[in-house]
Amino acid sequence: MSIKKIVLGFDFFDSTKHAVDTVTYLAKHCGSEVIPVHAVDHIPYHYGLNYWHRVYDELYPRMTKSIETVSSNGVAVRPPEIKEGRPYDVLLTSATEYGADLIVVGECRNSFMGRVFGPTANKLVRNAKQPVLAIRSGEFPVEIKRILCAVDLSVASRSVLSLGRYLAEHLDANLDIVHVAPEVRRYPGLSNLDFPVMPMDVDGELKDDMLEQLAACNGSVKLRLESIFDDYLKGFDLSGIRYSTWFRQGVPHIEILKMVRAGSYDLLLIGRKGQNNMPSVLIGNTTERILDESLCSVIVVPHEDPGEC
Repeated sequence: MSIKKIVLGFDFFDSTKHAVDTVTYLAKHCGSEVIPVHAVDHIPYHYGLNYWHRVYDELYPRMTKSIETVSSNGVAVRPPEIKEGRPYDVLLTSATEYGADLIVVGECRNSFMGRVFGPTANKLVRNAKQPVLAIRSGEFPVEIKRILCAVDLSVASRSVLSLGRYLAEHLDANLDIVHVAPEVRRYPGLSNLDFPVMPMDVDGELKDDMLEQLAACNGSVKLRLESIFDDYLKGFDLSGIRYSTWFRQGVPHIEILKMVRAGSYDLLLIGRKGQNNMPSVLIGNTTERILDESLCSVIVVPHEDPGEC
């Protein structure tokens, strides 16, 4: 896992400067080349070629000036690309064309929801073959010193952890690796339960003896899952970096967001799909919720082909 080429989805929102500064920091430490790309929606045919030239002549100097800070920091940056088409199509095509290892987009402003990741980011996350970094703007530091990497022990999580290890090494950052497993819940009709199921509401109160059995069962399952988590991590070389491991039980997106809020992380890494491997046009429910609600920037890593493992 490495990041040698970064396609930067450039727009003219207020968040652009923060995205450019963050990409500059990332590219400088990873030795990456930055490829700034801006998409202009399809121009009606009847406007003619002159209209396109006017748009290009106005936007190109503005893009060039905005990315001067990238090259001034010793980062290799290509001349700005301005292409016609839907933004996510243009970025996906450009990433394939240049063999990019990462696509970066920033926030947009929504009058009803404040700052959000817009449709371009969501469509990229669903369809890109490369990891997608969605950058939160605002009062956030450009430096990335604390990284949270969420893994669910699936095949897809291997890519997530590999990228987390790579970034922690090159950015000299602390890496926290968390796995969230569902808690054991009483399941109607079963007197004994020795495996976790997703939390669900059960009508009626539990008797004291049932509560004791459930607590004992939960403790046993937790120990077993922690052991599986430890075995999973043994398959990765984590030497040479500062890292900590965290095991939690509960609803995955809730527990991960709690850690983000409490830990002042600069970056969160999650997989696009996990143990519930849905079709590629969808992203996991946990991933979608985290992308919408995370207080820090998020890298969504696409599913890894089991045949490549």
